[in-house]
Amino acid sequence: MQEHKTVKANIDYPQEEETVTSPHYTFRVKAPLNAEKVEVCIDGAPWQLCRYSCGYWWYDWADYGTGEHEVVARILPFDNRNFTLRTRRFSVNLGHYQPSDSPVTQYSVLTPNEPWMLAKLTHLLSREDINISGMMTINVGDTACIQFMASRREGLREKLEDAGLKVSENEVLQVKIPSRS
Repeated sequence: MQEHKTVKANIDYPQEEETVTSPHYTFRVKAPLNAEKVEVCIDGAPWQLCRYSCGYWWYDWADYGTGEHEVVARILPFDNRNFTLRTRRFSVNLGHYQPSDSPVTQYSVLTPNEPWMLAKLTHLLSREDINISGMMTINVGDTACIQFMASRREGLREKLEDAGLKVSENEVLQVKIPSRS
């Protein structure tokens, strides 16, 4: 007799009844390792392909409005069939959000490849009240490069360097491109 395997899949974010307050949001879906692709459907719109990174499937969502929303994810294929996850309901409250007209700066921080370095950096950014619009890490051996985009804040580079971090900064062009099927 074959034992039935439990599907370990879930929409991690947004959580049920979560309120999103940012004009950009990234969905995170956990799926079995044998998933070839994962897609999300938001408010009944066409399915959108997620990207795979760091053991999860991600979908970057933008250009949405305040109100009630729902997302469902499907895993393709899973054991030679599609598997659809339970619908997740959440809300968006953009409140008094005003998009910034200031230029966006990409900061690149070279650090030892240690897990606590990301925590150190995010703690410093939190203390300085820096809003991040994107972040990524690149690991090469014993070194990590943590890159993030934020509105330029005078003195941020110096504060990071004072904390012992090697930092470079470049002004970048930020373009919003709506996803289309």
